[in-house]
Amino acid sequence: MTNPSPANWRVGLNDWPRPLADAVLDPDATALMIIDMQNYDTQPDRGLGLIMHRDFPAMASYYYDRVQRLVIPAHVRLLRFFRETGRPVVFITVGPNLPDGSDMIPRRVRRIRRQTQATGVDVTFAEGSGDHAIIDDLTPLDGELVVNKTSAGAFNSTAIDQTLRNLGITGLVMTGVSTNTCVETTARDASDRGFESVLVEDACASFDEASHVATLRTFARMFGEVLSVDQVIERLSSPRESGG
Repeated sequence: MTNPSPANWRVGLNDWPRPLADAVLDPDATALMIIDMQNYDTQPDRGLGLIMHRDFPAMASYYYDRVQRLVIPAHVRLLRFFRETGRPVVFITVGPNLPDGSDMIPRRVRRIRRQTQATGVDVTFAEGSGDHAIIDDLTPLDGELVVNKTSAGAFNSTAIDQTLRNLGITGLVMTGVSTNTCVETTARDASDRGFESVLVEDACASFDEASHVATLRTFARMFGEVLSVDQVIERLSSPRESGG
């Protein structure tokens, strides 16, 4: 069988003993959740980019090319659609609330300190810092929800579950970086908590292609649907789906 890639990652997807997962979206109760699109991990000349270009140039070339060429434009399109149609947008950020990062889980604190010492680059990016900020192309508007997490998954260190339920949101269209870490953890948790869950394949990126593809395949098999930006817009522009 051909090895799956971003272009053909669905090859063999149905070779699976269970039905593929679905997502029955209510267009009036579906939010766009943008995960960790911050300066630290999307800008090649800041934060993590300084380390990657110096120490992992091939990985940096793949990742930042995808982010700049594909992922950010995809976000701009989705964000415009959700805003123009009056649908809710939720921004998730990651980073400590305290400047020294000590409010993160101990494993994360140790990793921050080791990486900073080894690379000479401060990788703390605490809330309020320039690296922590959401990128300019996606600046939240007044009235749009911004929630900061101190864990990989948004549901594990915030009250986002209760907040979404208070807002009457039943479906989530999820995007961001990295596909196989914070995005995947948040998306799996959302599905397990009963939210109709969609990953947007051209609005996500991982440091390597194999990790990105593995997440898409696993999510599509077990947790929800994987759609493109065009498919999301088409789905939410159609009359409300009915479960069955």
